[in-house]
Amino acid sequence: EGSRLSTANRPGASASSTTQASALREGTQEGVMVTPTMSVGVVTGCAVAVAALVLLRKKKAAKPEKPKKLQVYGTGPIEGVSDMSPPCLKLLAFLNMAKVEYDYVPYGEHMLAMAPKKKVPFVWGDMFDEPLGDSQFIIEALQARGVGAELDAWLTVEQKAIATAFRVMLEESIYFAIATLRWADKHDFDTITRDIVFAAVPALLRPYIAGSIRKDVVRTLYGQGLGRHSTDEIVHLMQTQIGAIDTFLGENAFLFGAKPCSLDCVLFAFVTNFAAAPWDHPLSRLVRSFDRLMAHCARIKSLTGLTGL
Repeated sequence: EGSRLSTANRPGASASSTTQASALREGTQEGVMVTPTMSVGVVTGCAVAVAALVLLRKKKAAKPEKPKKLQVYGTGPIEGVSDMSPPCLKLLAFLNMAKVEYDYVPYGEHMLAMAPKKKVPFVWGDMFDEPLGDSQFIIEALQARGVGAELDAWLTVEQKAIATAFRVMLEESIYFAIATLRWADKHDFDTITRDIVFAAVPALLRPYIAGSIRKDVVRTLYGQGLGRHSTDEIVHLMQTQIGAIDTFLGENAFLFGAKPCSLDCVLFAFVTNFAAAPWDHPLSRLVRSFDRLMAHCARIKSLTGLTGL
C-alpha cells in the first residue's frame, strides 16, 4: 500500500494444485460438491476474517509506546526502487542526505494504523512525540529543528521560490501521471500493480479488494483532471513539464549547481518511480529518454545509498 512488499513471482502451481483446480472446474473437490452458495460463503468468511484481523491489529496498535528511535512508515520497495511511493522515497532521500538515523517500516507492518492523515509517509519517535504525516510537513518540521537545514540554507530567496514551484509541479501534477500509469491503465494494473501493491492481501480476495480500490483511484484521477485525458495527451503534458525540469537542470550536477538541496530529493523520488521497472509504459519510456535526469538520479542514489533504478 506483515512482511515487506515483494515483486517476486509466485511459485508455479504444483501438480496437486492443478488437480484441485481441475476438480473445481468440474464442480467438485475431493468428493465435495462446490456450489455457488458455498463459494460466496468462503469469500465472505475470508473477508470477515481479514477485516477482523485488521481491526484487531489496529486495536492492539491503538496506544503503543512512543519509539525511542525515529520510525519512518512507508509503502514498500519495488524492483530497483527503495519505496514505490514518490513522497516516501523523497523523505528517505532527505533523511539519508541529512544523515538521520531511522528505522523504516513498510506498509505491511503498520497498515496505516497510526497514520494521522491515513496515508504514507508518516513518522514517529525520537523528536516527534506524536505521529506526523505528509512528506513536506515532516521535512519542514525537521529543518525547523535544525535537521537537514543546511541542505537549503545556502539557497537565495529567488532559488527557494523556483524550488517551491518545481516541487509543487512534481507533487501536484506529475504525481498524478505516475498514478495514472499504475492504476488507470487496466492492463498494467491487472498484470503488475495489483500483485505488487496488494501482495499482503490473500490471493482469493485480491481481485475483489484491488478492483474496488482501483475504482476509487480512477475516480480520483478523473476528478483531478488528468484521468480525463488519453495516454497520448498525458505524455504530451509530461513531455512539457518534465522537459522544463530537464532544461533547468542542464549540465549541472544538481538543480542549483554543484550542491544538492531538498528539491533534488524530490526530483530523484519522482523520476526514479516514473522510470521504475517493471512498468514499461509510454510515460516510463518518456522519462528514461532524458539522459540528464537519469544521470541526476544516479548521483542522488550515490549520495543517499538508496536503491534507485
